[in-house]
Amino acid sequence: FHAFGIILSDIIEAEAALSSMDKDIAGNLLSNRQKTGNKLKSFKENHIERLKEGKRESIDTSAIHLDLLNDFDRIDYHINNISKAIIGEL
Repeated sequence: FHAFGIILSDIIEAEAALSSMDKDIAGNLLSNRQKTGNKLKSFKENHIERLKEGKRESIDTSAIHLDLLNDFDRIDYHINNISKAIIGEL
């Protein structure tokens, strides 16, 4: 599940920024927010397309798939707020 890898990478980077209060790492996370959001949106759109095509595996896992993507987006939102706090924007 590619989205998990993206969010896990951001979590690790946020932990590094927070543990050292590193504004550069936090800034990198903030600049990646839009890209991460776009990727998550793309994953949702691709899933919807598979549903429209009637792919059985997508139909069977749709609820959990969309829930996970929404949860990943929420986690990324919190990472963004942590980054802003480190930089002093929050």
